[in-house]
Amino acid sequence: MRSYYCILLVVLLNVGCSPKSIKVINRASVQTQPFKQTIPYTTVKRVMIVKMKLKNNRTYRFLWDTGAAATVINRKVANELGLKTVSSMKVVDSRKTSRRQGIVNLGKVEIAGVKFKNIAAFVIDFPEESVISCYADGGIIGANIISRCNWTIDYQTQQLTFTNSPFNLHTNTQAIPFKTSFSGKMYFQAQLMGKTIQNVLFDSGSSGGLDLSLKFGLKTGLLQQFPSNKSIDGTTQGIYGTRIDTTYLSVIDSLKLGKQMQSSIPVEFGKLSKTKVGNRVLQNFKIHIDFAHKRMLLEPRNAQPYLWITFGVLFKRASNGKVSIGSLFQPSDAAQKGLKVGDEVVAIDDQPVKTFFKDKCHFYDWQFKLNQLDQIKLTLKNKQQIVLQQRPLALKFWQHTND
Repeated sequence: MRSYYCILLVVLLNVGCSPKSIKVINRASVQTQPFKQTIPYTTVKRVMIVKMKLKNNRTYRFLWDTGAAATVINRKVANELGLKTVSSMKVVDSRKTSRRQGIVNLGKVEIAGVKFKNIAAFVIDFPEESVISCYADGGIIGANIISRCNWTIDYQTQQLTFTNSPFNLHTNTQAIPFKTSFSGKMYFQAQLMGKTIQNVLFDSGSSGGLDLSLKFGLKTGLLQQFPSNKSIDGTTQGIYGTRIDTTYLSVIDSLKLGKQMQSSIPVEFGKLSKTKVGNRVLQNFKIHIDFAHKRMLLEPRNAQPYLWITFGVLFKRASNGKVSIGSLFQPSDAAQKGLKVGDEVVAIDDQPVKTFFKDKCHFYDWQFKLNQLDQIKLTLKNKQQIVLQQRPLALKFWQHTND
């Protein structure tokens, strides 16, 4: 149930990597003059969009993503800036698709007047139907920028505060230690139902809850202990697009993050899932991140409980404008009425798809607001008409050896 935004950039250090590439990424630095800035962010499906100025003095929207090994720049913007490739690396996204990508030096960039320099960025040709270009036309701010400051994430006010002043969280007994990758991605330890989970990625680029591998769910017995909703997921996007996965979403009783205990945690198990925690869990806290001492402090806040309602489907739009069933949840109203992944939808509420959506960004705006609708009427290519109702997410026990 991560919807579209689950964007994770991982550099495969053992595949096509060179010391030069790592050196280029690690050159990033921030101004030495003291600073403390608070900036607003907008949200799209719980992920954070902020503004950053590039060397052409234009300001672009970027996804603020602690799970991205390095900053990402849209090829169109890179061409506007006349950037030249200085190195390359093989990069794998959240759907485990890998490609070799060129690295450029953005030079100096600014966030709220704070200057960063020697910023390496991967140049990405986002797929034509990628959601990123609708909300983050610049690309992704990754760990090579984020790890140069100390940050506070305030989900309640939708603000980020960043500074080079010390937080000194190493003296706070409530703080959680974390380790970092070469570029600054954060990994920490958590406990789920008393079972220790190592190397949990802190991923502000994910709109999901806690993501774990299907193997972990079966090995620990959690999928046998808790019922789940099975999803044929063809809509979750990485930086290269989508890839079908079968996932199981459970609501599990307890997650321990440091000394903080959370209940009713959404946990998704999948073959393509990386061990990470996203904003559906993180938004329950005000978070202080001390990169200097590799500690983070989670202050609980009174977040509203999430209401799990769904039509049982998510939709996928092709580059030619055709719309189909992209993901199907089971049990659900949609599954009960016979819908399948890949079924083409030619009309919504009796209006042809080609006129219902103005463009791909209008499509994503509509999809992200589906939970505000009570029902939708779909007309399929075979002329079958199906009316779907919003219903609470249904869970059941699955026979994982046979399904």
